[in-house]
Order: sequence, then structure tokens, then C-alpha cells
Amino acid sequence: MRIRYCLRNVLLLFLLASAGVAAQAQVLKGRLTDTEGDAVPYAQLYVEGSGRGTLSRENGTYSLDLAPGTYTIVIQHLSYEKQSHVVTMGRATQVLDLVLTPLPRELQTVEITAGKKDPAYEIMEQVIAHKKENMREASSWIRETYLKIVLERDTSQRKPGKKAEADSLKRDSLPPPQIHPALMIESQASAHYQAPGDYRTLIHAYRENSFEKTNSLIGGDAEDREYEADTENPYIFYPDPALSQFNFYQNLILIQRLGDRPLISPLHSELWRVTYRYHLEERRYEEGKVVYKISFTPRNEEGACFSGVIYVVDGLFAIEAAEMEVQPATLSFFRRFTLKNIYQRNEDGRWVLAEESYEYEVKDGRDILLGHTQALHTDYQLDVAHPKGFFGNEIRSFDRSAFETGEEKWQAIRPIKLDSTETKFLQVQDSLKKFYRSPEYLHQQDSVYNHLSLLDIAFNGIAFRDRVRGMKYYFYPIVEQIRPLGVGGYRHALGGNIEKTFGRGKAVDIFGEANYGITNNDMRGNLGLGFTYAPRRFARGYIKAGDEYSMVNGNDALITVFSRRNFINKVFIGVGHSMEIANGLNLGFGIDFADRKAIDKLELEEWSKELFGENNTPIAFDTYREFLVEVRLRYTPGQKFQMMPYRKIILGSKWPTFTLRYKKALPGIWGSDLNFDFISLRIEHEFRLGTMGIARWNVTAGTFIQANNIRFTDYVFFRGSDPWIFVDPSTTFQLLGRTLSTPNEYVAGHYVHDFGTLLFNKIPLIQRSKLMCSAGAGVLMVRDNAFIHSEVYAGLQYPFRIRRERFKAGVFFVTSYGNHAGAVNSAVKFGVSFYNTVKNRWEY
Repeated sequence: MRIRYCLRNVLLLFLLASAGVAAQAQVLKGRLTDTEGDAVPYAQLYVEGSGRGTLSRENGTYSLDLAPGTYTIVIQHLSYEKQSHVVTMGRATQVLDLVLTPLPRELQTVEITAGKKDPAYEIMEQVIAHKKENMREASSWIRETYLKIVLERDTSQRKPGKKAEADSLKRDSLPPPQIHPALMIESQASAHYQAPGDYRTLIHAYRENSFEKTNSLIGGDAEDREYEADTENPYIFYPDPALSQFNFYQNLILIQRLGDRPLISPLHSELWRVTYRYHLEERRYEEGKVVYKISFTPRNEEGACFSGVIYVVDGLFAIEAAEMEVQPATLSFFRRFTLKNIYQRNEDGRWVLAEESYEYEVKDGRDILLGHTQALHTDYQLDVAHPKGFFGNEIRSFDRSAFETGEEKWQAIRPIKLDSTETKFLQVQDSLKKFYRSPEYLHQQDSVYNHLSLLDIAFNGIAFRDRVRGMKYYFYPIVEQIRPLGVGGYRHALGGNIEKTFGRGKAVDIFGEANYGITNNDMRGNLGLGFTYAPRRFARGYIKAGDEYSMVNGNDALITVFSRRNFINKVFIGVGHSMEIANGLNLGFGIDFADRKAIDKLELEEWSKELFGENNTPIAFDTYREFLVEVRLRYTPGQKFQMMPYRKIILGSKWPTFTLRYKKALPGIWGSDLNFDFISLRIEHEFRLGTMGIARWNVTAGTFIQANNIRFTDYVFFRGSDPWIFVDPSTTFQLLGRTLSTPNEYVAGHYVHDFGTLLFNKIPLIQRSKLMCSAGAGVLMVRDNAFIHSEVYAGLQYPFRIRRERFKAGVFFVTSYGNHAGAVNSAVKFGVSFYNTVKNRWEY
């Protein structure tokens, strides 16, 4: 093992050294200084007639990759005269040091005296007055975009002194320094836009190199993965070259990846004075025009706003550049977020976005992930007539050869120079790609993953994998095997799953468990087989069978959900299948054949009688047989998506989602006793109300079309209320009382509104507490006894973090009105919500 690691490290050092040498070929480099010898940072250098270029660094140095040939290099900076130089590149590095001449600065000094109004306010008044003409956007456009995203891992906060050991839970990675690359993405694409809001991106070249896997996957258990959807990496900001995130000419800027509150633009038509303080830092000449540098800071540091500087062109009063930071109190996921945008004026006087760059931080366990995103936009074509039907729900697509772009082609299309760390990272990744896929390397990494410790056996589970054969095994840890609260007393369980993966995202998995009860000397268990065969259409089937103690209502109140009254014995076999038959339209079905038996003859444990009281007595009933068919149809109109090789990424929709369910119990099949038909429709939607936060609502209506023979296990249940505990209000009621069930018609609705910190961010002292507020309402109407229940709630919540997860604890006041158990009831309850990084919002 040690010999292999030594060989691997030697190979890495050799490749890193080779990458450093290779990076020096065909490079134009040098240093920019002013007439006094000081470095000139952030000057723009580009090849005339092309989109290729770079910026000088803090110390004035620069480097630019160029193929052999003759080029005109243009150098420009807001504070210095523009220069151009002709260079001829051979096959060796060339050095071009330049001295830039400062522009005249007669107007740079602005006299500010006590009591005199800062000129910045007069300039901002003009900028806002000219917003309409400067934000004049083409009815449509096409542009070429180069996009680079880099994630680096900062491990400096880890506790020193502990030697790294093999751990089955740790992700595979090379031994890291304190800051090391974790992910790098490059893409070159044609981005298309058409008013009022249609986008589409055609990606011609794409590559993603990573030492780590951070993609997320949403899905349920094997038989419930009806609408499984790949989602974008939550650590990555701005993955789509067609979407320019920030338009400061708009009054409010809503970036869902940053938070659920719209940010107030420093150019807001009404709120700019009351939201920000402005100061004229300097004014200078640039190519015959005066440019103002104006800094601004928020009057309320806890508000949803920015701080930074903007550069304004005199006369035109348009933004030429902007450098800003989003106030940390606004951020939901990132710890810090800064941006820089540069604009250019085209031939017909319209301003277009030329460059975007973003830097951000996010906490990931004990480490910090540092993100860098840069996008360069060139070759604009304005007012383009796109073909009919060009824009649709697929808003990103890839050329067939996009993933096969080699380094030589990347060097030809890449408009900016990679730094030495990025170059080495890419070259090592490309060089080791075959090695990483080799059986020797995979066996080596699997041996680390398969290493077992006593901690794993006790708490984490027993896991093995063989990536060469595509096999993965998992078995319960001891803590999951021991079940002292089992039905009928102590039960011991053994179980797990086995998964076999194939090419193109296909997979087969076997799952199950067996558990034994000592008190009643009974064996129970289940076994299932699932298979995914068309992942781009979420096509999955399953077959399952078992003999187990099953909950009648798995969503009951905590005080009764584990009571023995809520359990029966179910002996079953079932099959099912689901797939997306059209974009946004998912069809699933299941067939379940089962014998349902009472557990009233079981010998129950003494402690359960004391804990659950009257709820501990099992329901006695005659054994019956059921043959149940269920069909589920789910539709989201206008669902946007991106199609990747062997998978589909869902990007959301502005329309509600409709789910239709139909269940039929068929009598007479293999002795089936029950006969009923049930149908329900659910509509759910999520939307944002400007600065007022995010809102969600859902309405569900259902009825039994006929119920000639139905048992209580197939009733519709509504979760009872827990004393003192506040449960997700988008699915449950807080003051309903005992669990309610019905075999008749019903309508249930929920509304949840998360205001975030909106209501407190302008109150002194309280605004620094980061208190958040949410409110909502619910209503339930059931045919039985004309039952009506309604309730409203409001609560205060405080956010906190545990490792990489974010939570908020809250106290809520709930009041209800209904025609049962008294007209009006009220209560104070406590609950904890968590932040969903996939949906970019709190659960409630």
C-alpha cells in the first residue's frame, strides 16, 4: 500500500513539474508601471479584433497565451492613456514591459467643505434620470461567452496535529495543502436572448475537473423515486452563460442563489437616498470623456443592499463599471459575496455587459470553499431574428463534441490566461484521467473506502464497493440493528442494500431487512428489487415483498405515531413503475396485493402500556385481503431543463404543479375483499412577492367515488397536533387536536409566507439580532359532520448553523377557529426549520 502511495506521489510531482514547464511556452508576459515606477494593477490587455485578453495583477504583471503570429495588443485603464503595440510571437516566451502615462487630472480634485452637498448626489440624480435610455435593451441578441468557475478548499481551520487516516466516510482526495483546487469548470457557448425573457444557451465546449463530488440528488426510497431530479451544484454560482445575474438599472435585484430577499439597487428610483450614502471619490478623463468614481455604503448594514463603487460616464450618465459586495446579513447560503461588472458601449450607443466576475465563500464542514466565477462576453449581435420555435423549455444544450474538447483547442478559444495553480490543476487532472479510471487506482481507492473501524461497525454502517465491477454494498450498523422500541418488545434487525451500476446512468439495486422479536418469537422482514434504465426520463421500476408490522398512518402526531394502536401486520407483494412521458409530465403506477391482520393477539411490552395509555391497545379486526391499483400523474407546465449526457437537470417553472392520484381496490382478485375508488387532485406553487419574501401554497381535494367495501387502513388521514411542537405548516395543522380520518370528501389548503429579516432590518438593535419572521394559514373542510377547521400563525425565528447545515429555531403563536372542540383556540409552539440548499429557501 505504501509503495503505491509513494509511486503515486512521485508521479504527481513529475506531472506538476511538467505542467509548470509547459505553461511557459508561447506566452507574452511583462509588467505595467506608471511614470513614477509604481505598478498598475487591473489594466485591461486584449488582442485587437478578438475577445481574447487579460487583466494585470496587483503587482502590475500580466501574461497572455498566444499562438505564433503577429498581433496588436491594446492596453487601457480608466486612469491612463490607451496604448497599442504590435508583437510577433514565435515559439518562445516574449517579455513586454510597458510604462503607462496618467491621464490629465485637472478635474480629479473635488473640493468638499463642511455643509456642502456631496456632488455624488447630483451625479446619481442624473444617472437615475437617464435610467430608461441607458437600460434600453435590444429586443434580442446573440453573444459568445467564455465562462470559468473555480472552487478552492481552505483547510486552514482544521485542527492541527491529527494525522489523516483512512475513513470510510471521507471523500476521495489527494492529500490537500491549506488551500487547494476542488473544482474547475470551463465552457464556451453562444448565448441567445429574446424579449421579454426567453433565454437559450448552446454550449460548444465544456469540461469539468474535480477532486471531489459535490452534486446533489433528490429522491425518495427505491419504490418512491417517482420524480427524481438531478440538481445543480449548490456551491457553484452562475452556471448559465445566458443569464446575466445583475442589472443595476432595475430597482430590485432578486438572485435566488444569494437569498430570498430582493436586493435594493444603488440606482433605485425612489429608495436610493434613504437606502445608501454616496461619496464622489474622484473624476478623471478617459478617451475624451469624464468618468466619476462614486462610492456608496448602506445606511442600514442589515438591509438587503450592497456596498462598493460605481463608475459613471459624464454626459451619458451610464454605468461603465461596478464593484460591489452584498451585505452579509442578506446571504442565506454564502458567507461572503463580491462582484465586478464591466460594460462597453457599442456602435449604436447601447451599453452591453462585457465582463462579469464573482468571488464568494461558503462553509463546508470544517473547511471554507472559495468560489471564483468569471464570464467574458464578446461578439454581440443585437436585434437578431431568431427562428420560430427556437426558444423552448430546454434552455441549455450541448454540442455532441462539447465534452471532447482538448487542451489545444481550449488554448485557442480561452480569452484569458489561467494562473499557475489552475494550469497545474488542469494538466494534472488531464494527465491522471486515465490513471484515475484504471483498475489499479480504483482498487486502491476502494481499499481506503472499504477500511472498517469499530466506529463504522457501531454507528456508520458496513460499506464496501468495487468500482471496477460497479458494485456497492451497505449493511446496517449495530445502532440500527438494535430496536428496543419494536412492536411486541425488543427486535433485532439485519439489513442493507446492494447496488450494481452500468454505463449511461443505469443501475439495479436490491434492498431489504429481516428482524426478529424475542418476546413473541416472530420473524418479520421485506425484500425489494429496483432498476433504473432510462435516467434522462427518470424511468424506474421496482418489485417488493414482505411480512412486516406497518403503520396505519405514518404521519401521525408524535404522541401516537409509535403507539400500538397505529400498527397492523401487513403481508404483501407489490410492483411499480414511473417515468417522464413528456417534459414536466410524470406517470407512475403501483400494484399492491396484501393481507392485513390485526396485532391484538401480540404480547405487548409493559413500558408501551404506561407510555401510550389507551392508544396502546391495538385495533381488533378480521383479517382481510386487498388488491390495490394506484396511478399517479404529475404535471408542471413550462418546466425548464438542461439535458446532460445520461441525465436531465430540472431548472424549475413559474407555473404550479398539478398531481392527480387515482386508487382502485379491485374485489375478487385472488380473494380480495375490498371495493372502492378514490381520486384526489393537488395543486402547489411557490412564488416571490418583491421585497416581501417567498410564499408557498397548496390545495388538495379528494373523494371516494364509491366505497362499497373499505376499511380504516385506506381512509384519508390528517395529522393530529403535538403539544408545544410546531410542525411543517405546509403539510400539517397545528391546532387540529387528535388525528382525523375520513372515507368522504375533503378539501385542505395551506399558505406559508417567509418574510426573512424584512420586518426587523430597520429597527435599531433588533436589526443586528438576525431575527426572522414567518406567517401562514390553513383550512380543512371534511364532509363528516360538516367539519371545518381554520388557523393562522405568526412566529419569530433565529438562524444558526451546525457544521455545514443551517437551521432556525422559532417560537410561534397559533390561533384557530372551527366547529369542533370549541370555537376559538390559541397556543404557543416551538419548532426548528432547516435550509434547503437545492431549493434555495427555508423549509418554513
